[in-house]
Amino acid sequence: MRKYVRITLCILAIIFMAVTPIFPASEKPVTFADFGWDLVRFHDRVAGFIIEEGYGRNVEYMFIEHIAGLVGLEKGELDIYMDLWPDNCRDWWEKASNSGAVVKLSVNYDGGSQGWYVPSYVIKGDPKRGIEPLAPDLRSVHDLKNYWEIFRDPEVRDKGRFLNGPPSWMAYGVNVAKLKAYGLDEYFVSFPTGGTTVLIAEVISHYKKGKPVLFYFWDPTWLMGLYDFILLEEPPFDPALWNSESGYACEWVKGTSYIVGNSAFTLREPEVAEFLRNYTTTLEQNRQALLFSHDNDSDAELTALWFLKNFRDQWIHWIPPEHEGVAERVDLAWKRLSGR
Repeated sequence: MRKYVRITLCILAIIFMAVTPIFPASEKPVTFADFGWDLVRFHDRVAGFIIEEGYGRNVEYMFIEHIAGLVGLEKGELDIYMDLWPDNCRDWWEKASNSGAVVKLSVNYDGGSQGWYVPSYVIKGDPKRGIEPLAPDLRSVHDLKNYWEIFRDPEVRDKGRFLNGPPSWMAYGVNVAKLKAYGLDEYFVSFPTGGTTVLIAEVISHYKKGKPVLFYFWDPTWLMGLYDFILLEEPPFDPALWNSESGYACEWVKGTSYIVGNSAFTLREPEVAEFLRNYTTTLEQNRQALLFSHDNDSDAELTALWFLKNFRDQWIHWIPPEHEGVAERVDLAWKRLSGR
């Protein structure tokens, strides 16, 4: 009987170790900067799920505007930003990283792009929809002065409308400076939108009606995979031009997404920080995740579970081998929540 008791106790101990975090818990929750776009929310939930279920930490997602989020990250009011494009906020990034307030943990993904887009039918037409090309020679931003009338602003009738992001975005100010640097402020007004959802809604509304629209956007996004758009050419990227004095008068550098942490957080949570240093994804994985998210009402939690299920070979390598039990606890959690 004693033999069976010992065996039972050993089995229970093994199970306990598999489901109980082995890392000392911090009373302070791990806080993510949860901005309004789906890609950030997706990565927040994937990393947050692993941190919460695998490492036994409390996790919070703080919805916040971009600039305020950067300030909060620098001050230590937020711990993690999962999708930072440093060239979109170069001045802040150089100041915050050089001061030691924040630290780059990993490259989340590489090869993203952003800039000014028009629907392909504006240039090529769309015979199936009976749309004639309105700007057949439109190739670059410098050609826009010849076609401002087809983008005519409904309120400022003597100028075209450029759909920009909201003023809270770093990219908003960059786009305003670009319009001036390219001499296009004489031909276009920068129209601020209320955020990603509003910007997308405006673009889709024009697209479905076959109307021309000029707008700022980026890739990877589900919108770029759903419809056919053309990125207008700009002068090649030049670091000497990428500043407010020169009006950012060149193309956006190809996007590299950083995972950035507050430095005090990395000292407080060394195991979590070590996991995040291994976190990396591909551009195609992000496009697939965004399309899944779009098809499922932008449910970030559901998208995270989908990723954990379908890309286990990817995320399993983010967890250091010495972090025993983390992967097993994550597996148990996503299978339980996804009904498997």
